[in-house]
Amino acid sequence: RDAILDWPFDYNNESLKWEKPVLLLKGANSDFIKTSHLPQVGQQFPLYTLQSIGDAGHDIHAEQVEATTDAVSSFIIKAEEYCKSKGLVNID
Repeated sequence: RDAILDWPFDYNNESLKWEKPVLLLKGANSDFIKTSHLPQVGQQFPLYTLQSIGDAGHDIHAEQVEATTDAVSSFIIKAEEYCKSKGLVNID
């Protein structure tokens, strides 16, 4: 946990940006990801998508298994299509 919270992102170092799709999932009843965090998230992960899972707190994978699985599966399909269209991966 501390390694994530203390992530040493240098906003001046463009090489640390992840310029591929990223999915952030949050439980609708959780305040772990705050709106105030999103500008910094966007600086490091410019192609991020934030999706809220209804009727869940912080442990969305345990509280809303099907909704979490559906969100991840849908994201993977879209991310794969995006990466293929940009020539970022070759998946057959």
